[in-house]
Amino acid sequence: MAFHYESFQTYIERQQPPQQRQTIFHFTDYAYVEDMQRIRSMYKHRVVREAALGLGKIWSLSARRQFMNQCDEVEERSPFYANWMQVATTLHIARPRLYTRKMDEPLWIVQSPQETFVVLSQKLLDLPQAHLTFWMGAALGGYANGHALAMTLAQLAGQGLAGKLFSLWFKRMSKHSLQWELIAHITRDRAGLIASQNLIIATESLVSGAAGWRIADTRKELERQQNHLDVDWEDDILDKRVKALSHFAQSQIYRERIGKRGGNTMRDVDEAVANLLNGT
Repeated sequence: MAFHYESFQTYIERQQPPQQRQTIFHFTDYAYVEDMQRIRSMYKHRVVREAALGLGKIWSLSARRQFMNQCDEVEERSPFYANWMQVATTLHIARPRLYTRKMDEPLWIVQSPQETFVVLSQKLLDLPQAHLTFWMGAALGGYANGHALAMTLAQLAGQGLAGKLFSLWFKRMSKHSLQWELIAHITRDRAGLIASQNLIIATESLVSGAAGWRIADTRKELERQQNHLDVDWEDDILDKRVKALSHFAQSQIYRERIGKRGGNTMRDVDEAVANLLNGT
């Protein structure tokens, strides 16, 4: 079974029999090390490979039409299209098609053997352009680092035999699911910061999009946090994401992207983030 993350136009080498296929992964230089390990670990499980093979059939028979009926494509004439192109250029990623949809989650990445595309919540389009840039970057960061298939399978869990198998496996792995979700966010948030190139804007975007607040309210809450006062969010995951993003902002990789020298190695950054996530 082969999962290719070079162009992300396809993830299965269908010309070879399954027993002869190999797994090939390509990650960006900013990807969180535990996220890379998570991706590699997932695809070692037989049920994930079987679910991936069944995904194409589920998608083509029913899920695609049902899903796409609720989406609006961001086309060239859209005021958001130029921003999407610029973010892809900043991250050196061949951009997939972009859609918007009414949904609670800020973003989805949808992948099948035939296509891969990004879906952003329509609520994000109300953000100022600089803040929307963060979420576009986060989406492309997930796209570039192998998140698409896992996110798609999670959406289709329970549909068809392959989906039901994946659902059962995912429930058995529930003790890891929240940690895996958080780990994936770390990588995507880093891409969002690289795209926005401003830690304050990236942090405001992260909290606003995740908590569903207006930017003005978000700024007030972040100011309270900086003054060591209680904040309205009671989400430990969100709090860790904010702090992890600050660690990455001190990395050599990020500082070079914004024209500054010095900074911490990714090994040091990832170790600090691991200590943060593990509560040590």
